[in-house]
Amino acid sequence: MKKGISLIFAIIIVTAMMIMSASLADITVRNLQRVDDLGSSIQAQLMADSAFESATKYIYENCPNAGCNEIGETDIETDIIYGDYEITGLSAENITSGDGYFYVPIPGYGSAAGNYDENYVCDPEAPGDIDDECNWNKIYFGDSVTIPLYVSEDDEFTGNELYIRVRTPLCDDDDWDCENDRKLIACEDEAKTATDTLNGCDLEDDKVILFWQIRGDREDGTDYVESREGTTGAFIEIRDDTNPGTDSEIYTTLINNSLSNDYSDSDSYLENYVVVNMDDMVNPDADQGEENIIFDILTDGADPMLYPTLQISHIQTIRNNDGAIPYLEYQIVSDAQISNDRSFITARGFVKSKGDSYFWLEEGWLSQYTNSIINFAFQN
Repeated sequence: MKKGISLIFAIIIVTAMMIMSASLADITVRNLQRVDDLGSSIQAQLMADSAFESATKYIYENCPNAGCNEIGETDIETDIIYGDYEITGLSAENITSGDGYFYVPIPGYGSAAGNYDENYVCDPEAPGDIDDECNWNKIYFGDSVTIPLYVSEDDEFTGNELYIRVRTPLCDDDDWDCENDRKLIACEDEAKTATDTLNGCDLEDDKVILFWQIRGDREDGTDYVESREGTTGAFIEIRDDTNPGTDSEIYTTLINNSLSNDYSDSDSYLENYVVVNMDDMVNPDADQGEENIIFDILTDGADPMLYPTLQISHIQTIRNNDGAIPYLEYQIVSDAQISNDRSFITARGFVKSKGDSYFWLEEGWLSQYTNSIINFAFQN
């Protein structure tokens, strides 16, 4: 009887040891798998890093002065350990509107997005109406942006239409000083300043908010385009042309008026918010005579401006009667493709190991035209 009990105990002990060994082996396999997963994930991240750096290098070596679109790749082992990148640096059409114009910012990439609803998500594949917040950039006081009016491997503006659009942020629920749901800019830097009419600022209070200029190279020595007193077309008599110092200025009443302009009876761009267009008068040109518009100098067939760039600077703090207005929104529209004001990079890393695939994504942008930090977003 004792021998039978001993045998049973022995069987139990052996069985327990076998179960324990199997469990330990299973744990060991799982731990080894985790180590492999971690190592492969890190490798995928490193490949995404490498692809992002390759994209940045490509921009600075091949399109440092104007935007470009490019797709590239890098690899350690073909189809096993590799990465790729996509650069998006040119203005683009709004595929939702399908109006044939090219936009800066690239539709779906605008920095004004999320300001009113932090959960609002932009989709470049479905950017929405041209006035959707995803299709506008913010510019704060002290900021300056540069937009090349040409593309990499070209040297001049090739279009016939160019519009600078500017608008204020949307009104808050408790704002009362608004036009078409946008904040009106007060004439003075004080609360409760009267703005009974859109064009109600006295000349001495009609502050310049933005400064614009187009710079480039021409054989005759003209290296810039800027406005002068008085404009033609849609903006005639918006401001008294006896007011001095209006060169390259976008001022309070011009922005306020643009919030409600109606261009439906004109041949110009059929939207609000336009503050500068190709019909605006500019500095005199010796070859063109005393009466010139932006189009004449920018696209002169005999001596076109080469490598033209548009610069916009926010030079004045602003407010409305309800408080400070921290930024404005801008959009550049053209009938020809130009460069975006920054290059967007999407970089991906891939690793295939033991039948599994590992993936890492990095997204960010850089501006080779202004002093900006590179913003990154990581996702695996």
